Amino acid sequence: FDRAMLQAQQRIEALQAEMRGAADPLTDSLNRSTTAVDGFVGRIKPIAAAIAAAFGVTEVARMAADFDSLNRSMAAIQGQGAKAAAEVAYLIDAANRLGLEVQSVSKTYASWLASIKGTALEGEKGRAVFESVAGAMAKLGKSAADTDGAMMALGQMVSKGKVSMEELRQQLAERLPGAMQAAAAGAGLTVEQLTRMVESGGVLAEDLLPGLARELDKLYGGAQAD
Repeated sequence: FDRAMLQAQQRIEALQAEMRGAADPLTDSLNRSTTAVDGFVGRIKPIAAAIAAAFGVTEVARMAADFDSLNRSMAAIQGQGAKAAAEVAYLIDAANRLGLEVQSVSKTYASWLASIKGTALEGEKGRAVFESVAGAMAKLGKSAADTDGAMMALGQMVSKGKVSMEELRQQLAERLPGAMQAAAAGAGLTVEQLTRMVESGGVLAEDLLPGLARELDKLYGGAQAD
């Protein structure tokens, strides 16, 4: 158990060191991310014994391995250093705010991050879409598998560029009630109008998804609803 906790602590401390030492215009953002990691570490330390008792040494070791895997995934997508560190800290913070388990949603977010890299959704727009969809799924009590499936559908839309009915209705809307109506409202259309436009191949993912996110927040009381 001690070795497992030490490994996890070392990974987190290395992440903190990268973030604190970064000379970057995004200092404020990094500071907020560092605070999120500090809070995560602070919560872990007092309950280390309880974690060991409840889950056993093997589970704690797996948690450390999962954290290392997340850190390496972010580094592969964003490159080593502050950007990868900031994404890990953001995910921890977002998961806490949305009531999600970091371990269950980390691969989902990493896949989404990879799909939007180099597109108009990279950055804050992409984060907003992720939070809106994942937050709505959490409020509905959907499983991690359903959340992953919904985000995978969005990732496929972004990868293809254009929205298809297969991803919008069959993959996303079946898992997330109200998604079709939210997508239409976000585009200023009726569901029928949106359906015709999607079927004709005239809807770009980067145009549709930000509006979808805003309407989901209105529907489920997310971050952008105010």
